[in-house]
Amino acid sequence: MRVEGERLFLFIDETGDPGHPDHESASRYYYLNIIVSGREGVAQLTKHLSAFRYFNNATKELKRYSKQSEQLKDIFQDLQDTGVAGLFSFGLDKSEYVGPYLKRIKKGVSDYDAKKFRNYVVRMSLECLFSCHPNLKTFSEIEIIFDRYLENENEQVNLTEYLRGNHRLPNFFHVLQVDSEYCDPVQAADYLGRIVKEYHIDGKHPGVDIPFVKIYEINNPDEIKKSARTLLSEHQALNYLYPYSIL
Repeated sequence: MRVEGERLFLFIDETGDPGHPDHESASRYYYLNIIVSGREGVAQLTKHLSAFRYFNNATKELKRYSKQSEQLKDIFQDLQDTGVAGLFSFGLDKSEYVGPYLKRIKKGVSDYDAKKFRNYVVRMSLECLFSCHPNLKTFSEIEIIFDRYLENENEQVNLTEYLRGNHRLPNFFHVLQVDSEYCDPVQAADYLGRIVKEYHIDGKHPGVDIPFVKIYEINNPDEIKKSARTLLSEHQALNYLYPYSIL
């Protein structure tokens, strides 16, 4: 789809951490959860979340309302059904990951570096997103909004230059960090990650599908794969997409 002058937003939050797998405090997984939307999708998400907050008297971040997870899942499903947004999760199991910057602790250029590993996962995820959905590149302005996790301004500048220097990616209009406390779409990306963790990573609900999110496994950067759950649900999800869908 080509919408002249239309801005595309990518709201991104992480699940897990980039810590070395041998560290006791580190997670065994690392995922990036992305909500892709134009202005219409942001407006629809804002309307849904405003209603959710009103009827639940919800004044805190969405992650505080795990008991209302079915309502939030319905919001995600509606975004998918109406085609105004796409929901994605890109992640890896650290024990199965074969790419650079994570496992080897030596002095080589590809050895463990948490910051380089995090940036590399961001790059791989975005490359996969725009490769699998090339029509997203047709938006004239594409803006990335991260939950605030980079430690200082220099790290944000380095990540921006790293992404903008990649010919496989579009020239991003803005690369920003915000605090999720005041940005509902980023809170929604965080909650999307909680659903992916519960249903996909931890497998707490065998046989229960989450068709509104497409999950990609990036354990091997040379062979990025859709998860089995995504492959099974994708045909059903595509039946819901309207002709004007952004995906």
